[in-house]
Amino acid sequence: AVCVNSVGTVLGDSKCSQQEKMILQRCNEYTCPVWKTGEWSECLVTCGKGYKHRQTWCQVGEEQLDNGFCNSATKPASAQACQQQECAAWQVGPWGQCTATCGTGYQMRAVRCIAGSYGTIVNDNECNAATRPTDTQVII
Repeated sequence: AVCVNSVGTVLGDSKCSQQEKMILQRCNEYTCPVWKTGEWSECLVTCGKGYKHRQTWCQVGEEQLDNGFCNSATKPASAQACQQQECAAWQVGPWGQCTATCGTGYQMRAVRCIAGSYGTIVNDNECNAATRPTDTQVII
């Protein structure tokens, strides 16, 4: 038996009476399992808002365990939001004058690809070609 105070610090025998001595015995000396994580992936989008991922697993020593052995409340996140630069988008100008005063004519307008909060004009291949607005319309 050893003499300990209320927080478990071992004291000299002279600090305790015989009935206050507690018997301390180590138990459950096994290492507790802990969560481990891999590296974050790249952001899954090249522009705008997306997510990145990483693997998480439960481990004790060098052995990987079933996740049930670790505390689920302390499991690290396996996904995280990420923000890339703003996506480029199509910008259209107003329709111009009709090319004819009577009969069939057409109108044209400027369509350009812009990026960023200042609307910087960038190369058209930065925008999605499938969603490009028409720049010409026939007027009958």
